[in-house]
Amino acid sequence: MAKNVLVELARRDDTKELKWLADSFAELQQLRHEADYDPHARYTLGEAGPTLRLAELVISILRDLSPDTKLLLAVTLLTKIRR
Repeated sequence: MAKNVLVELARRDDTKELKWLADSFAELQQLRHEADYDPHARYTLGEAGPTLRLAELVISILRDLSPDTKLLLAVTLLTKIRR
């Protein structure tokens, strides 16, 4: 759901931060899915490092969003998007 909300907000709002967040969130979600559900998946710290840095960057970008954008994101995550 969060991925869809970010994608929809990025489409509506057209800010580069939301577009980047939507893309990065989708990438991190896919990597988490692989790590959680692939019983053969094994990762070294060297392999996980770039993913950890991406997650830290996403958190940093979220913190730096304008108050209005944070509010829009929060409200949209809590309510259904109407098309």
